Amino acid sequence: MEQLNLILATCTKESVDCISLVIDILSTIATVVAVIVAIVANRKATQSIKYSLKMQEQSKSVDLFDKRIAIIEEIKSNYTTSRLHLDLLFDEDISKEYANLLDCLTSLTQAKDDLDVYCDNLDAADGEGGFVSPVDELENAFEMLEKLEFPPDEVSAFEELCRNHEITFSVSGKKEDVKVYNYKDIIDAINYAQDKLGKQRKKLVKDMQEFVKKSISSLVDD
Repeated sequence: MEQLNLILATCTKESVDCISLVIDILSTIATVVAVIVAIVANRKATQSIKYSLKMQEQSKSVDLFDKRIAIIEEIKSNYTTSRLHLDLLFDEDISKEYANLLDCLTSLTQAKDDLDVYCDNLDAADGEGGFVSPVDELENAFEMLEKLEFPPDEVSAFEELCRNHEITFSVSGKKEDVKVYNYKDIIDAINYAQDKLGKQRKKLVKDMQEFVKKSISSLVDD
């Protein structure tokens, strides 16, 4: 203890100041090192979080991709799909295109229903006091027109045949629902609806595929 007091007593003011300065410098260096270590650790943590979020986003994108492809395949096979799922997985433009597809499908269904009503209620006198349906005659005449590629004279004769076999009928039995059923008009409506439905489905599928490509482009780029 006496030796320590002796040493301190012999230290000059300049020596004390020098020691104090060294201690301050060492303290500053330690602080800087601590800050650098903290920054590096923070950057690594941030990068880890970003990577984790990126992987989660990619997984989500893959899941959405699979669900969208499933809907596209369903429409290609059956024309229809869940409207709710489609609205959630695609944008408003796709939803409108799908609504147009459903309208086309409704038109086709209505035309086919009209044909069923017509065939079920079409009777003609058989000349022997009974009745016979001329549906076979109408179908054969139309098939012949298709084979001949619809020559004008034959078309006129077919139209006359169809007018002769028009019926007026009400499915509900109410007068306000009475309508005229003409075989040629019904067949034309069916063919038109089928053609329109096919084109609309083709357009919808193409637009949906383009939507999917754009939705995964960022994932592919990454």
